[in-house]
Amino acid sequence: MEKYNWLCHAYCLMDNHYHVLIETFDPNLSLGMRQLNGVYTQSFNRRHSRVGHVFQGRYKSILVQNDAHLLELCRYIVLNPVRAGMVNQPKAWGWSSYKETGYACKVSKFLTVDWVLGQFANEKDVARKGYRKFVAAGVEVMDESPWKELVGQVIFGGADFISDIQSRICEAKAIGQIPRPQIFAERPSLKNIFRLKFPKIKHYAMNKSKSLILLTRWCNRSTLHT
Repeated sequence: MEKYNWLCHAYCLMDNHYHVLIETFDPNLSLGMRQLNGVYTQSFNRRHSRVGHVFQGRYKSILVQNDAHLLELCRYIVLNPVRAGMVNQPKAWGWSSYKETGYACKVSKFLTVDWVLGQFANEKDVARKGYRKFVAAGVEVMDESPWKELVGQVIFGGADFISDIQSRICEAKAIGQIPRPQIFAERPSLKNIFRLKFPKIKHYAMNKSKSLILLTRWCNRSTLHT
């Protein structure tokens, strides 16, 4: 979490997938998820002499408004084992953020509980009690999935929040694709890169059949790279 400047408000590890509620401050969600799903999988497989996927499928992300909607998803996540019939109460599931948030126990380094508890009270014990009561109330309405309120399958929030996000998406579409020369405007030319990297080498570039061929001469020996 620290590496990508993330905050994790809730999580739940299931048998073949997981749910995690992440607050990002930088546009690096894809990079961080690649680390979590890809690099971690490789490490896990080496450690346990396994091959193949650890988690099922590609990740799906939902953009959530930082208010009651975020709190609702925190509850939804920790109730997943109950909803799946694996346990009767969220406390009985040992692989979620429920106990770390609702009880005075050690909190994992990657988890932050301050925002969630702050929605119930300033005093930690009172806040934990309020959180447990809030989650328990969710057991009675588990059939009311928050996903029914999703807009465009990716936005979860109030009307103003949804309108703001939709307008930003429309603006991005209006801009269109940024021309490649503008994207790499500050990138040095290939010729300058070779000149800096190999100052003693003479470089020649020529166009042939619309392909760039680099011919390098070094001590009267010629090599061709395409």
